[in-house]
Amino acid sequence: MDYIKFYTRHGVKELKRAGKGYMGICPMHDDKEPSFSVDSRNGFWNCFGACKKGGNTITFCRTKGIDIKESPDSDPHYSNYRYRGGAEK
Repeated sequence: MDYIKFYTRHGVKELKRAGKGYMGICPMHDDKEPSFSVDSRNGFWNCFGACKKGGNTITFCRTKGIDIKESPDSDPHYSNYRYRGGAEK
């Protein structure tokens, strides 16, 4: 699962390796410095800038108004995302 390609395709700019993860420009606010963190192993993201949001690829899609079907985590057979009773918890 290439989470880095997913986030880059959906507006995260300048995503570069930083320690164990990646940092880039958050697409949800006027960002000049990298504040958007991505864990490439599980797809979790967090913005340390103005929006202070975070989550997985599904929450990213919801936040950006992207069809959830585009999320790598929307298919439980291919994702690290855990479903309980068919619903997100």
